Amino acid sequence: MTRIVATAAAVLAAAVVLAAAGGAEAHRPPPGRALEYRTEHAGHVVEVMVVPRAPRAGERAEVIAVIRSAAGGQPYRGYVTFLVAPPGGEAVPLAIPLEFEPGHFESAHVFREPGAHGLAVVFDVAGAEQRVERIPVTVEPPSRVAGGIALALGLVTAATYAAAFRRSRRRGSSGAGHA
Repeated sequence: MTRIVATAAAVLAAAVVLAAAGGAEAHRPPPGRALEYRTEHAGHVVEVMVVPRAPRAGERAEVIAVIRSAAGGQPYRGYVTFLVAPPGGEAVPLAIPLEFEPGHFESAHVFREPGAHGLAVVFDVAGAEQRVERIPVTVEPPSRVAGGIALALGLVTAATYAAAFRRSRRRGSSGAGHA
C-alpha cells in the first residue's frame, strides 16, 4: 500500500513539474528528433511534429500540432483532430489530442505497420472544417530489440506471478490447520 501511495505521489509531482515547465517549449523535442512540417492554412500557421522522426511500427510516437493566427500569432482556440491513413488505407482519427496550452495539441499514437502513412490535422475556422493533409510519415519496420525486450519482460512477469501464486498456495495449505 505504501508503495502505491509513493508511486502516486511521484506521478503527481512529475505532472506538476511538467505543467510548470513552460508550455509548448517544454513539449518541443530536441532539434533533429522530430519530423517537422509547417504550413499556412486558412489564415493560420500550422506546425506539426512527429516524435520520433521515423517511428517504428508497434512503438509509441507523439503527434504534436501548434496552431496560431498568421496575422497576429494568437493561439488557436477550438477543436483539433488528428487523422492517420496507413499505407493504402483510409484515414481514421487518432485519440483525441490533449491541449497542453492554447494552440498546442498532442496525442500519442502507435503506427501498426511500416510504410508511408498520411497524417492530417483537422480544425475549425469560423464554422468551416479545415484540413492540413498529406503530411507524410515514414514508419520503419518494428525493432527486433524492442520485441526481444517485450518478450523478456513478459517471461519475467509470468515467472514472478507463478512464483507468487505457488507461495500463496503453500501459505494457504500450511495455514489451514492453524485455526
